[in-house]
Amino acid sequence: LAQRAQAERGPVPEVVVLATTYHEKPWITFPVFESIFRELATLQGQARRARVIVVTGGEDDDEAIQRIYNYCSEEMRPAQPELWPPELVLLRGDKGKRPALASGMQEISRGNPGPDGVVIILDGDTLLGPGLLKKVLPLFRLPEEVHAVTTNENGFVKGPAWFAEWTSLRFGLRHRSMCSISLSGKLLCLTGRFSVFRASIATDPSFRQQV
Repeated sequence: LAQRAQAERGPVPEVVVLATTYHEKPWITFPVFESIFRELATLQGQARRARVIVVTGGEDDDEAIQRIYNYCSEEMRPAQPELWPPELVLLRGDKGKRPALASGMQEISRGNPGPDGVVIILDGDTLLGPGLLKKVLPLFRLPEEVHAVTTNENGFVKGPAWFAEWTSLRFGLRHRSMCSISLSGKLLCLTGRFSVFRASIATDPSFRQQV
């Protein structure tokens, strides 16, 4: 149904990504941000260049993300070359996650995205699976307006088996909770690990104040 709506109404015209990271390990940062740029490279029918806003904990984070951005800008073959590479904005946010998100949202508002665009908010350790955006973005073209979407997730653990099992159980509880809330018709919250919002919602000052 969502794919049919996208075929009739056209794709989401604009994508903004807001990520937060704080002194993350390089072996995590590289695949995570490479996956973000890889997914953005698959987009077609965009009206504006995608933006990637990253609120970081220090210069080490900035340097790592800039290296990944330079690499992806040169090596990836985008579906829409005239709008490649995305715009990269690096902000400092070392006073906690909530203030970091708030400063990122202010930057999003300054960019004045169109109301039918989307804003993706994710953590700096969230790896996007191949084809994720092609599955998620068409939901925002349905006739009954969708305001926000979150996804099921799995954990990748570098450590002992018991920790991997614990992580799996935590994600299982999260999936059950999110599905139950969805069936109730009343969404209490969306995870900050990966959520997508309609731009008209994400740029609302009251939304930023609540975060």
